[in-house]
Amino acid sequence: MSELTVEFDRSTHTLGALREAAYRLIGSGSCRIESEGERFVCHLEVTHNPKTRRAATPGELREQFLNLVTDENLREKVAAETNHIRDLVLALAFGAWAQQEAA
Repeated sequence: MSELTVEFDRSTHTLGALREAAYRLIGSGSCRIESEGERFVCHLEVTHNPKTRRAATPGELREQFLNLVTDENLREKVAAETNHIRDLVLALAFGAWAQQEAA
């Protein structure tokens, strides 16, 4: 099995995004995340994927992981920017439901 290391700055990446990306990597590889000072160090290991009948190359695994981390960072950003809208929609929906139940 091949192992490679990818490092991320804690000021620009969250542990949550890295964990989500590591979870989504299952099937192609595994990821162990360590915190070292101001950096997160991700140890990636290629695993055999029975669906494709071949293991990814270390370069493919690295690229896939970086894409997943980018996606998770964007998901966190969108969620943070739209939480107030989601909360408003839920408040309106439950408020209308509560009025119907009271009537």
